[in-house]
Amino acid sequence: MASWTEKLRPASFRGVGFEVDSLEGEGGRRVQIHEFPQRDEPLAEDLGRRARGFAIEAFLHGADFMVQLDKLLTALETAGPGELIHPLHGTLQVQVEEYRYRVERGEGRYVAVSIGLHEVGERKYPSAAADTQLASLNAADRGELAETDAFGRVFNMQGLPDWSYDQVGSALFGGLDRVSTAFGQVQSAVSAGIAVLKGDWQRLLPSELAGRVFGLVGQVRTLAMPLRAGESSGDGVMQSAPVRSDPVSVTPVSLIAARPEPLLPAAVTGSEVEDRTAVNVAAVTALLDVAVTVEAVRLAAVLPWPISDDAEAASNAVADALDDLAGRVDGQRYRPVVQLRIAAVKDLGERARNGIPLGEYRAQACQPSLVIAHRLYRDAARAGEIVDRNRVVNPLRVPPVLLKVLSR
Repeated sequence: MASWTEKLRPASFRGVGFEVDSLEGEGGRRVQIHEFPQRDEPLAEDLGRRARGFAIEAFLHGADFMVQLDKLLTALETAGPGELIHPLHGTLQVQVEEYRYRVERGEGRYVAVSIGLHEVGERKYPSAAADTQLASLNAADRGELAETDAFGRVFNMQGLPDWSYDQVGSALFGGLDRVSTAFGQVQSAVSAGIAVLKGDWQRLLPSELAGRVFGLVGQVRTLAMPLRAGESSGDGVMQSAPVRSDPVSVTPVSLIAARPEPLLPAAVTGSEVEDRTAVNVAAVTALLDVAVTVEAVRLAAVLPWPISDDAEAASNAVADALDDLAGRVDGQRYRPVVQLRIAAVKDLGERARNGIPLGEYRAQACQPSLVIAHRLYRDAARAGEIVDRNRVVNPLRVPPVLLKVLSR
């Protein structure tokens, strides 16, 4: 049987080898003792492990012992931690605290070196990450401001006859009705705001009208968003149900689908009234188009995206809508639209990378959704997400068709 001394590793520091005469080590726990008045028992607070310390009695010998000593001292005096091959503990990262060496005339070609070291850990810094959601919301705000400014420069109803007001109002409220009716569950809640706007839009300044339109479209988005876990239902009751994995009642994709149809450039008629009316109709149509697209980006920024496929679909829809919009706006609005596209796609792309991808599953025969959930996830409670995502009519008899399911 080999002696324990034969298992010791050759010692070195920063690649400079040396012989070892003796080793010492220290360690323990960092403990803070708390003593309290009128209490006999103290309280010991454990603050973690103490840094391990090492004391090494090394020696160098041979005809070139002075050359070896110079190399070792250079290694010991180099700034920062270094790699120590400890005879007992192997490879360690340590910081030199002190050393002493002794040369005696009676011991020719021999020098003893006492080294004190402490272990060091990896130097870790907080990692910085860009807040892509906030960047997307800020870009949406800039897009709204740019459109409000552009609308104020173009829209002018002064001196126009009643039939001109009728045409502009028809374009404005037809677009708002299109957005609100696309989500029937909020139409009644938004209709009151639209009715108020119908009564006073003719007296509003262009910037005020633009703000009201953005507010109404934003109200549609806010009211149509489903109540999620941890949010109040309005009656003080907090919802504890988990976030559903099925598509929510309004998504950026469905909101973009409610955009008004873009108008073709109006032909010049030679009549100032007709030309100004056409310009105003185009202005309110563009205002609604931008408002819906901007609100779709805001919705994408605030919604959770637990499933990467949904985030990718929203990213593609938002990118296509903003590409289409960028091709139809003037120069002053082009830059905010492009910046909005960059921020939204970056945000949704980041969320898609952190989401759970969808997979596919096909049962061999009709099965209850509980059985499928248990087979896929070992959790029958997840049957609801399979039913919701695939819009299964009868959860007790899921047909043997291709199902979209979470991969984990």
